[in-house]
Amino acid sequence: MSRLSRLIGALFALGVVASIAIGGCLPTAQERVRAAAPPTSKHEAMRALEQYATRTREITSPDDQDRVSGAMSGPIAAVTAGRLKIDDFYRSESELGGPYDRAAFWLPGGTAGRPWFVASATRSGSSGRDLLLFTRTAGRPFTAAYVIGLDARTVLPRVRDGEGVDAVSPSDGGLAVRPDALATMHANIEQYGPGTPAARSFEPSVWTTTVHATVAGDSRTARTAGYAYRRTYHDSGYPVYALRTASGGALVWYAVTDELAVTKDDPSIARAPLKLTKSLAGVVGVRRVRTRFQAVSVRQYVAYVPPRGRGKVRVLASAGGPVGGVGR
Repeated sequence: MSRLSRLIGALFALGVVASIAIGGCLPTAQERVRAAAPPTSKHEAMRALEQYATRTREITSPDDQDRVSGAMSGPIAAVTAGRLKIDDFYRSESELGGPYDRAAFWLPGGTAGRPWFVASATRSGSSGRDLLLFTRTAGRPFTAAYVIGLDARTVLPRVRDGEGVDAVSPSDGGLAVRPDALATMHANIEQYGPGTPAARSFEPSVWTTTVHATVAGDSRTARTAGYAYRRTYHDSGYPVYALRTASGGALVWYAVTDELAVTKDDPSIARAPLKLTKSLAGVVGVRRVRTRFQAVSVRQYVAYVPPRGRGKVRVLASAGGPVGGVGR
């Protein structure tokens, strides 16, 4: 064997050994996610929660949009803007909450692109609690993206408290339903009723069995009064967030949008005006509609999604309301 051949052989052997050694130390996908960024500290999380409580108390009218954007983002910002319009229409003072006296935090790591965390917080004298999801973009402080009230009977699946909780990819295929598919599937149930194929993936609840029936009743009322009624539910398009639970499933936050349009069939025929609900009247700007109106609502959800083959999606809580509208 020539000297050159021996050198090439030695280098090849060294390369094989090096590749084996390096390959044995390669991190798993989950370890790479965790290493992407350290979790938010509990001190940072508490500070963000306190700032949110302080800023929301300063929001009193629809003119306070800078304060809204400084405290909120995502679906809760849209819902709050709608609530301010409603309160302003009825000339009532907006009260968006007070300080929290107790809080526990879930602080996932590996969220370098868009750091986020969850707080389960209780206000003094309240039997319920708020589940708040905070997120942050580069160069900005944390803002609340989802805020959903839980009553005393709501039982959340167990998630390890503190730092290092595993964030779940919205496209995780190991769950009963991928987190990024939840909003569309839930919207289909509301649009087409509990008989739709999507409903087979959800446990029956007030959020999956009653909405379609209510919409059908409202549609009949409108048609009887001489108005065309159209309602469309769809994924709101807001970012979806998910935390790994002790069972191997995930706790998932998502949002659904509801678009409503009601129009008089024949404008030349005199019809009795339609009386709007208080919340719709607040965002539309009139109490009774004589020709047409349109309104948009956003609803936030938090749901438990089990591992694939181990059950159905269980919607745990929801919050939302009208965010805008027009009418005459």
